[in-house]
Amino acid sequence: MIYGEYLLKTRLIDIYPVEGFFKVYHYEKQYALEKKFYHIDKLKKNYLGVIFQSNWKMKKRKFLLFK
Repeated sequence: MIYGEYLLKTRLIDIYPVEGFFKVYHYEKQYALEKKFYHIDKLKKNYLGVIFQSNWKMKKRKFLLFK
């Protein structure tokens, strides 16, 4: 991380801290809770997009096969 520290010290390139550009949901319950208590369209003001785990639907399909 010496390169980053060098840039901070010399200010050759201005570095500005920012939050994440995308809202990430690691768990389906996270998404469900936020969807229930917080209007999802409000996320458009703060984030460029939303990232979901791709295995949420796959797990459900696997369990359906065992019924």
